[in-house]
Amino acid sequence: MTGGAPIECFWNGEVFQPTGPYWVRRADKDYVKGEIYRLVDIPERSHKTHAHYFACVNKAWENLPPLMAERFSSPDALRYYCLIKAGFCTSESIVCPSHADALRVEAFVRSADAFSLITVKKTIVTRYVAKSQSYKAMGKAEFAASKEKVLDVLAELIGVTSNELKAAEPTQRDYLAAG
Repeated sequence: MTGGAPIECFWNGEVFQPTGPYWVRRADKDYVKGEIYRLVDIPERSHKTHAHYFACVNKAWENLPPLMAERFSSPDALRYYCLIKAGFCTSESIVCPSHADALRVEAFVRSADAFSLITVKKTIVTRYVAKSQSYKAMGKAEFAASKEKVLDVLAELIGVTSNELKAAEPTQRDYLAAG
């Protein structure tokens, strides 16, 4: 198996069948006849919901207070920050010999990665990295949960309610960002 995109099939009551000639060719290319494969149902995320999310992020970014606007260079930088604040991140820490060393490590790490959040507590430097929200990396349920929590963080940052922020209408740019 090549590990590519899923092959679209339907259940006819006895077997799963590709839904058309293109999918049959893909199955012939990606799978070995006679082998056994395990199927897993992965609910698809709505592209419309995905684009709406990006519209909300863009709206929030455009309405940041001036000092915050300087901190976030793009809607993506803001989104990564909010994902981290909402807990959708990974972290790694390093213990340094001294606080001065920790500050040097923090400066080095910060210069190498503008989108992560770096903290220093005494001699411990922690780097937080936002989880990817790509279709492949985050399933429907986790994306829905991350979307809600990120929108809550965004709404608080710009001083509106989540519902007011959710009123954003997707633009062509949002659909492209949601890619």
